[in-house]
Amino acid sequence: MEAENELDAHITDIQTKFVAIINDACKPAIEAAATSIDWDAPIEKNQVVNAASYVEATVTTLFSMIKILCQVLQLTQAQIEDEILETAMGKIVNHLHSLFVDKTALFCSRFAKKRMKVDLKSFIHSVCDDTKPQKFTSEFKQKHFLLTSEGGSKIKETLIEIFTTRCGVKREELAEVSWVDVLE
Repeated sequence: MEAENELDAHITDIQTKFVAIINDACKPAIEAAATSIDWDAPIEKNQVVNAASYVEATVTTLFSMIKILCQVLQLTQAQIEDEILETAMGKIVNHLHSLFVDKTALFCSRFAKKRMKVDLKSFIHSVCDDTKPQKFTSEFKQKHFLLTSEGGSKIKETLIEIFTTRCGVKREELAEVSWVDVLE
């Protein structure tokens, strides 16, 4: 029994370290966005607004880490998601919350809201992109990124909060920014 407890504690420590590695790898790009982007810069009529580079940097880093986890751990994708990636994604979304709600609180123009909405929507769609070599299971995406469904997770609640309080998206408009399950 003691050996089982020690093994469980060791496994938990390893999972915690993997979460910390993912967090430490993704956090700098998100934090740098607070000062590297001119959030209130005017957007011309009909100008296409692309997601800022920190979004792709974060997603690329995340998927690189997932690839490594899948190669070194003898766990199913669902187990990796449940035991490591859900916590890591929660930390990433908390960094996004901090960026949009705390660190850019003074940027309140419609241009800033538009940039934030584009970045957050791009993050969700990039994370849920099934064309990437590494991808999340449909269950993981539904639980955390299908913003129009009932129930879910703290990740989903935080994303909804950012969209509704910071980007000006109404709850009935969440389908426009949510991941959409093509099978539905």
